[in-house]
Amino acid sequence: MKSIKWYLIAVGITIGLFFFTSLSFYNVLGFFLSLIIAVLAAAFTLLGFLNVGNLNEILFLEEEQKQNVQGFHMMILMVMVIVGSIILSLGFEERLDYAIEKHGVSVKATVVDGFQYTEQRRRGSSTSYSVTIAFPLQNKEERRFGTKIDADIYNSLSKGLKVDIKYLPEDPSIFRIMAGTRNVSRFKHIDNRNIRFSDLEKLRRLGKVKALSFLDSVSAGWTVTEDSGATVCSNPMKNELIAFTPGGDLIFRGNEFFTAEEFIPLKRIIKKGEPVVVQNNKEGLPPKIDIYELDTLSVKYFAEGVQKPGTDNRMVYVERSTIVLSSK
Repeated sequence: MKSIKWYLIAVGITIGLFFFTSLSFYNVLGFFLSLIIAVLAAAFTLLGFLNVGNLNEILFLEEEQKQNVQGFHMMILMVMVIVGSIILSLGFEERLDYAIEKHGVSVKATVVDGFQYTEQRRRGSSTSYSVTIAFPLQNKEERRFGTKIDADIYNSLSKGLKVDIKYLPEDPSIFRIMAGTRNVSRFKHIDNRNIRFSDLEKLRRLGKVKALSFLDSVSAGWTVTEDSGATVCSNPMKNELIAFTPGGDLIFRGNEFFTAEEFIPLKRIIKKGEPVVVQNNKEGLPPKIDIYELDTLSVKYFAEGVQKPGTDNRMVYVERSTIVLSSK
């Protein structure tokens, strides 16, 4: 019976601290709070293993009580601390997400700066990412907050970029940036995937007027501008661009390099035409453009290198592919 008492206390402390600790307190301590709770639970579990009646008996343990704690008991305690702290941390993060989803306020924020830090270790290296954003509160006061983020979000941001966020009114330091697959899927309920060839065909049917609403159902971050008669839909977070030209063509620039055969369904390609070699390249076009004939479309493909601004204000060279869809 003595042991059961300590086991119940361990469970009660874990549940009580998890559900009644404020989210603001967890937001400050982070994983360290989960570790403290797990260690406390393991400590009371150890008292159960020792079969003591109260804390004072620890000072006068009998040899028989000490023998109650074997090697496998210590292994159980170690597992409790390690696994317990991870589960608690995931639980606290879920509490944060739920609170933001139900009570969060949506605003536009500006990316002030960002940093990535790589720590070298004997068994390799680990990289952490952080970003600072500024946004107005409900009273119109602008505040700045920094937070750690994962690589998926970090790589989709750039300095000066306007992004959607949701924050808790009672503690604005608790927020989520609407970028990255996890956050966009959780809070905006969309896949946040890359553009596919079938999407481009659907956009040609919808037209430029309905383009934005469709693109917003695919991924977060799209904006529409007019440029020299063309309607340009761009997504800085995905590094994708779609343009409706005055002549009726649809231009798509992807966020990475891909071959035409990887992007266009192979069963749709009727034949590959002779590539067009660009002479006297005054317009900055690539030296070669590949031509593909489809059942209802003519597709031009080329790849080129571009400079992309990063979150830490450095320019990054990337190679990206472009597709031009035209009616036959």
